[in-house]
Amino acid sequence: MKRSAAIDTSASAANMSDAIIGFALIWMVAGLPLWALLLNDFRIIHNHIAPSASDMRYMKPGYYKTWPFFGFRFSAMDPTKLTEPGRVRLKIAIRRQRIIWVWSVLGFLIVMILGALS
Repeated sequence: MKRSAAIDTSASAANMSDAIIGFALIWMVAGLPLWALLLNDFRIIHNHIAPSASDMRYMKPGYYKTWPFFGFRFSAMDPTKLTEPGRVRLKIAIRRQRIIWVWSVLGFLIVMILGALS
């Protein structure tokens, strides 16, 4: 009797593992378009740097000191150094970057919770 219970437990663990893998794959595939849109925003914003920013200092003051620790953030760009279409795209990019952060954190937490339950 105990032997059959052990077999049932391992079968449910295998099903849970499949569920985790399936969720992780769906999470990654659904996240790819978000990353692609963010990469496109990066390209478009850099095409709309204003002529007054010819020195390429289009980030907010003090940002270059934190670059190695925090990486690139759209919120650190100075909107005054962009043209009008660049400022519009910057607002969209900041929103998308926040969505990606939330998507990443929530997906990681769900995978960890599912892993702990298995």
